[in-house]
Amino acid sequence: MTPDNIKKVVEEAFSQKKAIRIEGYESTSGSVCNYTVSQLPAGGYKKLVEESLTQLQELKVTNDGSFEDAVFNEALSEKITSFEKTLSGEHAQRNFNETLDTHKYYATSESNPGAVVILNLKVIETQNLKPKTKVVNSKPKTLAKNAIEKQLPVSSYIGRMNLHPDRLKSITIVY
Repeated sequence: MTPDNIKKVVEEAFSQKKAIRIEGYESTSGSVCNYTVSQLPAGGYKKLVEESLTQLQELKVTNDGSFEDAVFNEALSEKITSFEKTLSGEHAQRNFNETLDTHKYYATSESNPGAVVILNLKVIETQNLKPKTKVVNSKPKTLAKNAIEKQLPVSSYIGRMNLHPDRLKSITIVY
């Protein structure tokens, strides 16, 4: 597989509003997953944040008992504040300190030669083949925030995926 093959599949799928299946994707954390993703339409991320904020405000997330109530409630409050800042434009945009040559459906990266960067994705399905090897050393509030976010629509968002031909098995168009 070459970067040009990846670009061709991504462009064909996204121009037809179809999803792509990425098999054997190895992330930098060491995990290996199969993903089915589609490109979010314009304003799609904002909609996911709005839906997530509504669910938080309506307390439609649950503590499965893994966290003390005080920690969970503080994490919940901070997630609400964070989403409100995102929607008001108070959160600064990330600066990846690189230039992306952006096409309509993909980008190429100077700092990742050979990688095809796909942006603004919604995860339809994930199949974890090998969990990440990175040791989690997070504080309880951070873990609670992560547990809360997994219950929200925004958890299906991937802002950027670097597709290196040597770090994935295959990429195909699906539905």
